[in-house]
Amino acid sequence: MPNQEKKPYGSWKSPIQAEDVTKAAVGFTQIATDGDDIYWVESRPNEGNRHIVVKYNLNTKSKEDITPHGFNALTLIYSYGGGALTVSKGIVYFSNYSTLVGANDQRIFRQQPGYEPVPITATVKKCYGEGIIYQSSEGDRLVCVAEDFTLGGESLLSLISIDTQGKKQTLTLVSDDEPSPDDYYYSSPCLSPNQKYLAWIRWNKPHMPWDNSELWLAELDDNGLLIPNSKCRLTCDSNVPLQQGESIFQPQWSPDGQSLYFVSDRNDGWWSLYRYVLASQQIELVSSQAPKTAELGTPQWVLGLSTYTFLSEKQIVCTYTKDGIWALATINLENFDFKTLNINLEEQFGEVTKIEYVQTLQGKVVFVAGGPRLPHTILSLDPITGAVEMLSTPNMPNPDIQQNLSGYESITFQTANEGEMVHAFYYPPYNHDYERPDPEEELPPLLIKMHGGPTGAASTTLNLAIHYFTSRGFGVVDINYRGSTGFGRAYRLSLYKQWGIYDRDDCINVAKSLAKENRIDIERVVARGTSAGGYLALVLATCTNLLKAGASTAGISDLLLLYAGTHKFEKYYIDQLVGAEPPEELMSKEPAERSVKTYQLRSPYYVSDMLNSPMIFFQGADDPVVPPNQTEVIVEKLQKQGIPVACMIFPHEQHGLRIAKNIIQALEAEFYFYSQMLNFTPADKLESIHICNWQGSSSGEGNSTCCVVSEP
Repeated sequence: MPNQEKKPYGSWKSPIQAEDVTKAAVGFTQIATDGDDIYWVESRPNEGNRHIVVKYNLNTKSKEDITPHGFNALTLIYSYGGGALTVSKGIVYFSNYSTLVGANDQRIFRQQPGYEPVPITATVKKCYGEGIIYQSSEGDRLVCVAEDFTLGGESLLSLISIDTQGKKQTLTLVSDDEPSPDDYYYSSPCLSPNQKYLAWIRWNKPHMPWDNSELWLAELDDNGLLIPNSKCRLTCDSNVPLQQGESIFQPQWSPDGQSLYFVSDRNDGWWSLYRYVLASQQIELVSSQAPKTAELGTPQWVLGLSTYTFLSEKQIVCTYTKDGIWALATINLENFDFKTLNINLEEQFGEVTKIEYVQTLQGKVVFVAGGPRLPHTILSLDPITGAVEMLSTPNMPNPDIQQNLSGYESITFQTANEGEMVHAFYYPPYNHDYERPDPEEELPPLLIKMHGGPTGAASTTLNLAIHYFTSRGFGVVDINYRGSTGFGRAYRLSLYKQWGIYDRDDCINVAKSLAKENRIDIERVVARGTSAGGYLALVLATCTNLLKAGASTAGISDLLLLYAGTHKFEKYYIDQLVGAEPPEELMSKEPAERSVKTYQLRSPYYVSDMLNSPMIFFQGADDPVVPPNQTEVIVEKLQKQGIPVACMIFPHEQHGLRIAKNIIQALEAEFYFYSQMLNFTPADKLESIHICNWQGSSSGEGNSTCCVVSEP
């Protein structure tokens, strides 16, 4: 290209600023339909990450915010939330998050058109999600999942029925107590069209919904209560070894109420669509003609997810993922014909590679979509004509930014175990105004981006944080290490007992693979991650010589401390990942030295004497999943060891960073930190940060001089 400059990697001037990253960070957490209207929950970082219910009328094409200022349609159920919205006959019900009323208000509010929301539950320590309406001549009721913290200790989960007027008694529908009521978790309640049956998903500790879970069914009486002794389990008992178990996802009734559909990995280890036929009491495979190695499910970290729904009594529309890329398809319910649909967007929006929250209305498919050039947005698709309509306005980057976006490449590489392959997306450095240096003179630094979970997946939806780095001269690899989803059950569960080992090795091997191809400089590798990804960054910094620097957001440093202080939903998930029994002394029993030793060996904090990579930490002060002490203890230790370390604590942030100004501050601080550790000069005028043990900075005592609290 003419007039291109040649400057060292890392020193390229980019039009992509940290502020642009937050503009494209608007998220969508649920879609619901009612009459001619489509509703969704939209999270807005520029409004302090407030979650707002938006209504779109399919006939008039009009759109309006429903949630008034002062309200936040966000539930904290299972700490990760989801399923905060229910709509029926134009009335909106939502869980409200507020720190102004009680301790994190989570009341359910009822909002009629034209009126302010009114609460229908009391201000108590309870969270709610995935509400559905049971219609009755005595008054409608809201059936939902409830998490109860009122008794102290671990929360109790149940399925309950709430009077939508907030006047009558709340009823408990399902709360199993054998062997103990605190053993069970619930999700996905769904009513049959005639309201005679209720189905739901149940799992019990130490399992997670994506490894061993169960599908249950019960009959209801005319008052919407379970008929005694009518409960039955339709799928495998979850109290079996993982190799024999199955993961259930999204039960949903057919429009005629004759079959209960659900996603399971029961047969070949791939999430597929099945149906339980009431008349024959048999389970049938529905997605038999889907592409091989396609998955129709996703890990249930949040409630309210949907990967399929009905276009009619004879046709389903679904989304599926293959090799990390999502697509849309229809399934004929008479002959099971599986047909992938084309989503034809204008050239500026590019391809759609991520699809979620699938719903239908008036014969059209409505879903959240994203792609390499398309930020998250709501689309509707006519499956017959192929016409596509954008219901939400995507925060598209300006033309200058668009011409500086790097393209992703799907790559696979060999693990340490012969024959096993690992998947990743690689984004080479790219800037329209700069010519890459000659490879013999300089190779680009590599940023390894590691998703959280760890049972999760990398996405190819436009993420300007990636291009913030590539447009400045970094190569970025977004890795689907072993344990990621979208590649079958065996791959998904392969990290169990191997957490901090297989994922660590996969990061090392992807860097070596790219270096072998002369695409990156193996001597200039950095890594960033959030939560489990932050833990992995610390593991790489501790147990390898790969990194020159790392960034951990809400990262785990001490697994014993995490076990003692984390929330119920994934407390026992840690046992599965580590492969050791829970450390018994934390439960006031006899010490279990072997378990404790295993937890310590997998914890960067206990082996921090081996840590030789500079680290920067970002932590939410109100994080219930990975509490702030996880960051504080490791920062203090690194400070005393003389390792360059920086730390920022953000008030009003929970698990990860969601507020715009905090995202901006953290991203700029991270790039500044890398510039210091890799010895390059950024083109941007970045505000310097205090780095302990760096260029004359005094280490001080404790962690007060390193953990800087950001202005709220």
